Amino acid sequence: MTAPLPSVTGTSTRPISILLINPNSTPSMTEACLRSIADTIPPHVEVHGFTAPETAPLAIEGRADAVLSAADCFRALHAIIDNPFQPNFDAFLVACFSAHPLIYMLH
Repeated sequence: MTAPLPSVTGTSTRPISILLINPNSTPSMTEACLRSIADTIPPHVEVHGFTAPETAPLAIEGRADAVLSAADCFRALHAIIDNPFQPNFDAFLVACFSAHPLIYMLH
């Protein structure tokens, strides 16, 4: 028999805020991602959607697209993350079917 894993329960009443990042420049993909998770998000969690700027590729179809979109997203995200009037995010979710370079850039 194994011992139970240690755990903690938070006491914060502030909602958890997650930024879902679509690294391509297709807004309908961001909207589809948000719709697909809407029924599963607990009430204390907020998920905000971000679509890559228009200069980013419409789709990530290879390494070059990933690198180009990472650079465009990183520049645009700095304006959001460093803005005191924007929400503070507890987590970032890069919504892509690959190990997108933006993941490592956001660490």
